[in-house]
Amino acid sequence: VGDWTVEVIGNSGGTTSAQKYALAIAGGVCQGPSVRFDQGTYVRNAAAPHQIRAGALRGAILARGQDGLELLQESLRSEDFALAAAASRVAMEMPPSPKVTELVLGALAGSSDDHRILILQVLGQRGDALALPHVLSDARTKSKPVRVAAIRALAEFGPDAGMFDREYALRAWKELLADGDADIHRAALESSGALIDADVEEAII
Repeated sequence: VGDWTVEVIGNSGGTTSAQKYALAIAGGVCQGPSVRFDQGTYVRNAAAPHQIRAGALRGAILARGQDGLELLQESLRSEDFALAAAASRVAMEMPPSPKVTELVLGALAGSSDDHRILILQVLGQRGDALALPHVLSDARTKSKPVRVAAIRALAEFGPDAGMFDREYALRAWKELLADGDADIHRAALESSGALIDADVEEAII
């Protein structure tokens, strides 16, 4: 949080400045002359290699705790897809928390299909029932690639997550199973464990 400058002192042991910078941000150990942080202006280095930026982003988010959530949401929306993908992996690592789930859901607004698929994967991995209405809505109404991703995400929640409105969920699930698109039907059939009980078994039969 705040503005920073990063000054890299030396370049020992074959470690580049960019690598030392990422190690410091990510909480790693820099060998030999290392990194000093002073107050000032901090600007992201978009030219740094992907793995360096991904490691730096992970460290910046996790090191800040609750204060890192804003950066997480911003990164999930990033036009730099590699950075958005890195943020999605960080979100999957974070412990269960409605606040984190709400933040991830907030990143859905106005997102491209590719970003939306990433976010759906995060929501499925986190398994918070708070996200079920949104995932189920995407499974019914969005573009085909997003619908398939949403259906697969539903299976990640499992039967213990609980549905926000069981009648609506069951009706939507039956619609997905009866969908005329073979890919949608197949995804729904393969993911039917999300609501596996007598009602869903009847719908499948």
